[in-house]
Amino acid sequence: ASLRALGELWRRSPVDLPEEAARRGLYDLAAPVKGFDVFLSHTWMSPGRYKVLSLLFQAGWKQAFFVQSLFVVAGIILSLVRWLPLPFTIPPEFAEYSHLICPFFPWCLVLGFVGSFIGLVLTPYLPALCGQHPVCFLDVVSIHQADQELMERGIYGLGGFLRVSKELRVLWSAPYLSRLWCVFELAAYRMANPSGRIVVSPIFVEVGALVTILFTYFVAALFSLVFVLNWQEVGQVMTYVVALVPLLLFLHLMRRNLMSKHRLLSELRLFDLEKAYCRTDFDREFIHRAIIEWYGSKEAFTQYVRGPLREELMRCNRSAFPLPYLLMVSAVPFIASLDSLVSVSLGGMK
Repeated sequence: ASLRALGELWRRSPVDLPEEAARRGLYDLAAPVKGFDVFLSHTWMSPGRYKVLSLLFQAGWKQAFFVQSLFVVAGIILSLVRWLPLPFTIPPEFAEYSHLICPFFPWCLVLGFVGSFIGLVLTPYLPALCGQHPVCFLDVVSIHQADQELMERGIYGLGGFLRVSKELRVLWSAPYLSRLWCVFELAAYRMANPSGRIVVSPIFVEVGALVTILFTYFVAALFSLVFVLNWQEVGQVMTYVVALVPLLLFLHLMRRNLMSKHRLLSELRLFDLEKAYCRTDFDREFIHRAIIEWYGSKEAFTQYVRGPLREELMRCNRSAFPLPYLLMVSAVPFIASLDSLVSVSLGGMK
């Protein structure tokens, strides 16, 4: 639900909202629950649009696949019954079928792109596949942003929120570990919920996945153009060269993902509590009191972050390119091949 209205909740920090009524209205969006499936940990210093995109992909890849499949099947059926215009022709690849006329238009590719886009954007409004949408803790909604007393109660109750959260999902970005609140949430979650799951999700992974998918669609459309224009070998070779770009983007994304893991671990190894940034003195004082109460001293907390917490994050950091995103990329050339199969089928090839 936090992703509805194009992720409006994520666009601006509640501290930056000019009107108190706007901050007060955020709390009205929350609902009483017994526990949380996911506690979303993030910093407002990173752009909200990247976090919206990251969560859309994480929550909506199944819906995107489902709607995409429906649109592709519709494209196949409507093309075979000639209810969709097929203004072009492509020559069959085999010489013995060179006399056939194969009507063509990349409807599967076009509708597959539209379907995946619609499925992804409508994910917050569509029913969940294989279960229910997770119940999430989001600071801007779950803690009152206008009433000082309720805000303090929410902050003091943070340990309780963490205790009833099945998973702590870290939307990691470069400034994440420079924020005192973020590091405190990491350490407090393990203290309050020893059996809970920690997932580190660098938000740029989904940005790279989107760019790779879009460029793969572009290359597939370029191949369709080559078939329609019946370009000679030089044109085809140039197309094959361009087709390498999605692979290069994928490799760059994997490299950047690996570098982010090393940066995360390096920042934890050099963590300094006194240098961690906190926006208000109230928050800083509360966190320092909680640290001393839970860990005995600030120095003990610093050593915990540099040692046991860092070692745990080494095990749970998501360093590989997620399989669902890899399937979304590889689905594009498969869908494009369906257009060719439809074309030769309409041309009479058996």
